[in-house]
Amino acid sequence: MKKNKKGFTLIEVIVTFCLISTISFLLFQIILSLKNLYTSSDYKTVLLIDQGNLTRRINDDLFDLSLQKIDTCPNATASHKLCLNFTLLDYRFKDEQDKPTTVTKRLEVIDSTNDTDRKIIYDGYAMSFAKGSKLGEATATLSYILDDTVKYNTFLTIDVPVTNKLSNGDFGLHITSQFYTEMDENGQIPAATLAHYTNITKAGGLTSVKPITLTTFTVHDFIRRVLSTEEGKYTKDGLYDVSLASWHSLDKDFPKYIYKGENPNNFVAIDNQCFRILQITNENGLKLIYDGTYTNNRCTPSTTSTLKATYGTNNNWLASSLRNTTLNEFILNKNISSNSNFFYGSLTVPLTTTEDTYQRMITMHMNDKGNTAMETLPSSYYADHSKTIALPTVVDYILASRESACTGMNAAISGTCNQLNYLAKSFDYWTMTADGVDTSHIWAIVGGKLTSSVSTTSMGVRPVIYLKASTTFTFSPGNTNPKGASSNPYIVNS
Repeated sequence: MKKNKKGFTLIEVIVTFCLISTISFLLFQIILSLKNLYTSSDYKTVLLIDQGNLTRRINDDLFDLSLQKIDTCPNATASHKLCLNFTLLDYRFKDEQDKPTTVTKRLEVIDSTNDTDRKIIYDGYAMSFAKGSKLGEATATLSYILDDTVKYNTFLTIDVPVTNKLSNGDFGLHITSQFYTEMDENGQIPAATLAHYTNITKAGGLTSVKPITLTTFTVHDFIRRVLSTEEGKYTKDGLYDVSLASWHSLDKDFPKYIYKGENPNNFVAIDNQCFRILQITNENGLKLIYDGTYTNNRCTPSTTSTLKATYGTNNNWLASSLRNTTLNEFILNKNISSNSNFFYGSLTVPLTTTEDTYQRMITMHMNDKGNTAMETLPSSYYADHSKTIALPTVVDYILASRESACTGMNAAISGTCNQLNYLAKSFDYWTMTADGVDTSHIWAIVGGKLTSSVSTTSMGVRPVIYLKASTTFTFSPGNTNPKGASSNPYIVNS
């Protein structure tokens, strides 16, 4: 039998060559893709590790230490796109004067035509840019809140974007840190501090410095402004913490913080009326007293008695015409608390100065009927729970003075408590505290003195209200006057 010696035809050769070429091309593409994937992953891993290490080092310092000051680098070169010196305080280590150790750290962002010279350096640790990396615009901005009630009122934001053509994403430095900048007594940044920040900006260390204006405030913002006594004395007008005193534990509506002084910044506007904050209670309720009108973004305190009335036929608060007629419909606002106690008990003049104490006054006007005009309560607890508007008490008036000699009723009767006291007025007005001796008499502020007055006398009326602890406040837009002053009162959000 004759064997078939026929070879590949031309078509078979061409087809075979095409198949081999196609397979080879596909294999080459797969190998190239694997190579690019490996290279991209390798670059991305290196970039992420460097980014993480640098960010961690900076954040560790900013969290563990206290940022005190920021300066531009004095010897920065043209290749520096950003250069800052940080002065930090390390409270873990203190010197012989018990002062924290001062530490200086330096941040540099360097760009160059030479890849090996392009890097970010922090405290000696350098993050070099991988080949193919691109540095974006390096910025450092400083923002500060125009208020001294915020614990960390300044924000430092650093952005140094770094991208790479082999990997998607931003592998640069992105840091935000909060720290405290001391404000002046009006909650404004001191001129010297602002000038320092401005100089850093002009020198190229900071990109911008800008204020942040808070638009809403709460009761907690008042409490952050609490002053300390100096050797037991109230040396400045303002809010003082009296929580260490025993009286505040007697009731949730008793004062924990008290405004004292001749003219503290405690003005509050509600609609077209102005009040002043007397006290802040244990549960953060605000006790306010009427003080005048609110027009053209400012409070105008009353210099005359705009509202006058008799107290009633005797000194029983619950049956008084003041409570049941005069004060009705005085003010309506959803922020007024409907669950507050107005203490209306009585007070008697102490026989000696040694018994003329805050504790005695508070105990009496909370629990002591003192005469037959007031009905006896089963709990012996004289507080009006059903009204949302009442009057100030003798204790309110005495506590508002920061005169060191204003120690009780005897001092108030002599006129001493009229000193350094924003509740002192040129007109006479009622308190709601009964005279514990005479059923027809109520204590009033007359001629700058605490005076026992006949209930049928027509006298000024200053309504007192409580605001809910959830009340929020704002200011008139663009007002730069001290917060809480008559020219820039806290405005209750309706």
